[in-house]
Amino acid sequence: MASIENRNGNYKITVYVGKDANGKQIFKKTTFHPTEKTPKKIEDEVRKFADAFEEKVRNGEYFDGNNLTLNEFVKVWDDKWARKNLTLSVREGYLKILENRVLKKIGHIKLSKIQTESIESIYDEMEEKGLAPATIRRTNVAINSVMSFAYRRKYIKENPCDRLELPKLKKKTTEDIHYFTPSQAKVFLEELKKEQTYTYSASERMIKSTGTEYHVNGYQAHKTVQFQFQVFFTLAIYSGARRGELIALTWKDIDFENRTISINKAFAHTQAQGQLLKETKTTAGNRVLDLPSKCFEMLSTWKDEEKKLSMILGSKWEGYRGDNFDENFVFIQVDNGKAMYLDTVTSKFKKVIKQYNDNCTDEKDKLPDIHLHDLRHTCASILIANNTPITKVSEHLGHSRTSVTLDIYSHWIKKNDRIVSDALEKAFRDIV
Repeated sequence: MASIENRNGNYKITVYVGKDANGKQIFKKTTFHPTEKTPKKIEDEVRKFADAFEEKVRNGEYFDGNNLTLNEFVKVWDDKWARKNLTLSVREGYLKILENRVLKKIGHIKLSKIQTESIESIYDEMEEKGLAPATIRRTNVAINSVMSFAYRRKYIKENPCDRLELPKLKKKTTEDIHYFTPSQAKVFLEELKKEQTYTYSASERMIKSTGTEYHVNGYQAHKTVQFQFQVFFTLAIYSGARRGELIALTWKDIDFENRTISINKAFAHTQAQGQLLKETKTTAGNRVLDLPSKCFEMLSTWKDEEKKLSMILGSKWEGYRGDNFDENFVFIQVDNGKAMYLDTVTSKFKKVIKQYNDNCTDEKDKLPDIHLHDLRHTCASILIANNTPITKVSEHLGHSRTSVTLDIYSHWIKKNDRIVSDALEKAFRDIV
């Protein structure tokens, strides 16, 4: 029988359910505020409610979502599931989406009262504002994670996301994915080796130790791109690896004898802990890549330079020396030997393109203003254009499934169908 406790006119109803696997007692609880006025009628009303509550519990019809708002439950989801099952960067992304797009709208509603229509109205509003289907789908992934957990833990009777009709993604075209053509990639890599002119404006500066201000006149400097950036961008094009995967490389991941690099970890940026080393995006992300000898010649030169740098920096060097040198990161901060920041290579990439385009006299010769991640697409486009089997392209890029590669690059593959046709025509041209 349900126990009833009067707490200043509010009644706490408790039903004993049983014990969990560890022998801990399980209770279901709720509160009730009667509307009757006389003691006898109040007693009857409370008992009737308690009996009905107990029956729901026994029949599996009561869900804890009756007591928690979505705002409150997201904290439960985060503590009990997200922290244990999601990477820090993914978890932070979900929480940001929930806070900005979902909780402001329906966070105050009891979990069990949230209907498909409640979530649908959020997506309709996003669509009206012109947000892309992909953005709406990402929002749904976040809220569905919360609601799926609520359903599995019996906080709600059904997951309202299950009956949603999501907007269809626009099929990718060549215009949706940006990349360098082989000739543009060659121009970019050659530009890295050239001496470039950098113009610096006049500015006011301060000596931190004394607070003394001083003026610096505008000036020009002539210099080439630091060699480790040349190595980085060359590897990015040849390997198709992600930015975080390349920055996570250590020298022990470089096999000079067999000319391979091992991708087995990655850096990601998190709000809570900054740049964080983690496992690769998927199991397939762990891969060993065979690369041209040019890459290893450059890596060998840079390794020698990094060793010299470690000696020059002396006590400022925070990496390894001697027999443990291979534990060091390949791409580093040159003032201390720690792993390079993710944003450093992104910023440098944009500067190189801008510098080249600013000095380019003919508009048609300018490089497209693509993103650093687009060097990954550049690698894929070159592989596909040279008839590399799609399974090999997928393995090289570290996709979890070949279908992922096909989905992203299907338009390029169709574009290359003519190559197959031409090859067949050539092979059988003499047959009548």
